[in-house]
Amino acid sequence: TSIGGSAFSGCSSLASVKIGNRVTKIGECAFSGCSNLTSITIPYGVTSINIDTFSNCNSLTYVTIPNSVTSIGQRAFQYCRSLKSITIPDSVKSISWGAFSHCSGLTSVTIPDSVKSIGPIESAIILGVFEYCYNLKSVIIGKGIKSISENAFRGCESLSSVTIPDGVTEIAPSAFEDCYNLTSVTIPNSVTSIGRSAFEYCSSLTRITIPAGVENIYADTFKNCVSLEHITIPVSVGAIDDNAFSNCSSLKKAYYFGSKDDWRKIYIGTNNDYLTDNIIFHTTHIYDNDEDLFCNECGYKRNPYTPGDINGDGEVDNKDVVILFRYVSGDSSEYDAVYDFNSDDEVNNKDVVALFRHVSMAK
Repeated sequence: TSIGGSAFSGCSSLASVKIGNRVTKIGECAFSGCSNLTSITIPYGVTSINIDTFSNCNSLTYVTIPNSVTSIGQRAFQYCRSLKSITIPDSVKSISWGAFSHCSGLTSVTIPDSVKSIGPIESAIILGVFEYCYNLKSVIIGKGIKSISENAFRGCESLSSVTIPDGVTEIAPSAFEDCYNLTSVTIPNSVTSIGRSAFEYCSSLTRITIPAGVENIYADTFKNCVSLEHITIPVSVGAIDDNAFSNCSSLKKAYYFGSKDDWRKIYIGTNNDYLTDNIIFHTTHIYDNDEDLFCNECGYKRNPYTPGDINGDGEVDNKDVVILFRYVSGDSSEYDAVYDFNSDDEVNNKDVVALFRHVSMAK
């Protein structure tokens, strides 16, 4: 049994509706524009909330999504301005672009670990999943997410802090653009790509640590972050594009984890003077003990210590051997105490051999 596409679309006087338990499919735009509809319970058995199903239901304050739903489609709840909270069940695996965009009453959201993707898979991006949710203050991002999609939280003006979970590899362009009240963001070491304008106009952001593995800081990434005082940049970065740090007028400490020679090799585009004028070369992280996660000098957060995990990605493998070999060979000046793999207070070929044997035996 199904409710057809656009079945009740534009029924502006419809205030309540009861959907029978036999219904397993609700078509596209089925209740779109039902501006007086206040609540709805989706019956168990429905597996997908389709494109625009409840878009522009301006009075909708309460929605029950059953555990049978696995996907929430494009613009499914767009412009549901009265919706203050939403419970996404553990059955949901994907949330498509614009699903909750312009839900200006939404104050908190939890994305469960079951969700593997938020936002578009296709290249033509229209709206971010939670774009322009002006009153969104709290977001918990599940551990299943690998990418924070383009425009995902753009214009979420009330969002003050966000923790991106381990496992995320990409922060796409404009993901947090115009989050004016965002003061802190935790980026895990698993992230290797931060897109253009990702944090542009985050005017309250004070500190950021770019994880090792990121190779490019794209144009406008931190443009107009006027409160940014402190940033750490890994030696993996090979290019800093035009305007990446434009108008970051409060920047005073920009820690770079390599040598002056390494720094000279980086392509640096125009309008990044606030960065280049405040570079501090910082090649050694200082920790109180093996359990201490924050460098005493620059505040860099490393992963919990695992012997041999030199690049801090949570694994001990050939990548760590290569980094250690480069250091011992003189090809890299970046240094961390964990390079001393055999704990003899020296970093030399003995550590390379010991780590190589450890990795080989683990295979």
